Amino acid sequence: MFPENVPLIPLEDIFIEYKPSEAYPYTLNIIMKLAETDLKQIIKESRSMTFREFFPVFKDGIFGLTYMHIYNIAHRDIKPGNIMKMTKDKFALADYGIGINL
Repeated sequence: MFPENVPLIPLEDIFIEYKPSEAYPYTLNIIMKLAETDLKQIIKESRSMTFREFFPVFKDGIFGLTYMHIYNIAHRDIKPGNIMKMTKDKFALADYGIGINL
């Protein structure tokens, strides 16, 4: 697990569900911490952000990427929909499952 101050959304649980009657009987379920919204939705609703509003997004995004890069992991899917708003001024990176070890 990550230290609490690292802006990456941690996995809470992973489990496989089996339903023999389905065409694809196995389902992988990934449980993550709940976010308020994502940057894509914020941009869609407001169309613009001031520097003061955007700075926490930038700061937390860079911090999260730096933490991943220290451990030689590349995110490979940075986009507004993967930057989650956790609280008023806290953001975290999500969907780093396609990341690769460098």
